Amino acid sequence: MVAGKATPDGKSLPVDYELEGTLLAPVRLGQQLVVFRHNRNGVAALGIFCSSPVEEIMVVTGNSVYRLTAAGPSATCP
Repeated sequence: MVAGKATPDGKSLPVDYELEGTLLAPVRLGQQLVVFRHNRNGVAALGIFCSSPVEEIMVVTGNSVYRLTAAGPSATCP
């Protein structure tokens, strides 16, 4: 298996990299993160980045930490 390539079940292995860009849609549980990418690993790389569906969101307030997890069906990137 090659990191970043689809496996037989349609998922990809984790890849460690840094992404900089502009969020194009709100972050929602069960939906993909969609970003207009400016840089990848510090190198200019313009393009649209779509993650796998968001499974968890951590929210930190002044006195609490909340962990939100997906329970519904996933959406796909346009």
